[in-house]
Amino acid sequence: MKRFYLSGLLLMVSFLAFSQQKDPKAKALLDAVSNKFKSYSTVLAIFSYQIQNSAGKTLSQKKGTINMKGSRYNIAFGNNKIISDGKTVWNYDPSAKEVTVNNANNSEKTITPQKLFTNFYEKDFAYSLSGEKT
Repeated sequence: MKRFYLSGLLLMVSFLAFSQQKDPKAKALLDAVSNKFKSYSTVLAIFSYQIQNSAGKTLSQKKGTINMKGSRYNIAFGNNKIISDGKTVWNYDPSAKEVTVNNANNSEKTITPQKLFTNFYEKDFAYSLSGEKT
């Protein structure tokens, strides 16, 4: 299994969502990530995210993993798990001892883990490159 680790997942999403213009350098970087992602048959991504209030105070922070193969995925973050076979999505919350079952929504407007790493940014998003780090 090939593994693709991406610790800056939320950084990428946040600059996609909040930037004001389309930057050719940013597009080139996003296209390169999208093409690399498409070359893998399976992917494991490790991520972290935090929720902050308007004053910048961190309200919560979690880490997780996403395993993907084709349209199937398994997301584990905190104690919660989301599993999909591409047709059905199971959301397991152990604290409530509850499983929620839904049909997978594969419409163009729905962002799935697979779409997060590919060219979903081309419509309805503005993007810019705010800096480079090695």
